[in-house]
Amino acid sequence: YWESSGLIALNDSFLEELGSRWDALEALPQGWQHGEAAARWRGRVLRHLCHAYAGASAPVIKDPRLCILLSGLSPWLETGALRVEMLLTLRDPFEVARSLEAAQNLPSRDGLRLWLHYVLSAERMSRGWPRLMLHFDSLIHDPHQILERCLALLAAEQNPAVFEPQANSFIDPELQHQHREQLERDMCNSTRALASTRELALKVYALLQQVDLNASATASALDSLNATWRLLSEITSVQQMLT
Repeated sequence: YWESSGLIALNDSFLEELGSRWDALEALPQGWQHGEAAARWRGRVLRHLCHAYAGASAPVIKDPRLCILLSGLSPWLETGALRVEMLLTLRDPFEVARSLEAAQNLPSRDGLRLWLHYVLSAERMSRGWPRLMLHFDSLIHDPHQILERCLALLAAEQNPAVFEPQANSFIDPELQHQHREQLERDMCNSTRALASTRELALKVYALLQQVDLNASATASALDSLNATWRLLSEITSVQQMLT
């Protein structure tokens, strides 16, 4: 799905060095961004991007791991050497959980928790940067509207109509293998232990669909939901140790 295999390898290796993985729900070690390992990782990432995207004027760099690693790039990004815009793609948590179950054999309950972990982290770490929240359903069914919003963020002067045929041919709705309606019924019949995670994921998803992403009230609301998620995550960890 248009991810750089080299960047994925670098990020996976770095997470392993930190004693973590892409699918771990625990927070990364305190102060990880400032250590020697992070400095080495930033250097490797920069060299890889210079090689992989040499000559590109506006490369799109995609790896979900950046949702939890973005703050580690701050010393590099804040130099102002590059102009950076951030595109956050929001997909229904039920669809993501089932997709992870199908592709990675990850139980649905863990997929929902991972969705919360990544979405809340990406929103928090991207604050203060030019950014857009792009809805997955809109990307699939109305790529022209998404293209217009991206060009506006980039302050690009091109006429979106020039790119519309390419955008429409690039998007294949058949690649959307998971659809919310049946998944919601299935997950609502899951164990009670999943209920709190399910309800919290739905609250976060509903909020991000309805609000001005950069409003202070949105940040406060998301911080409150993030605190609830952290508490729920700790309780779940304790319950798992006791069972």
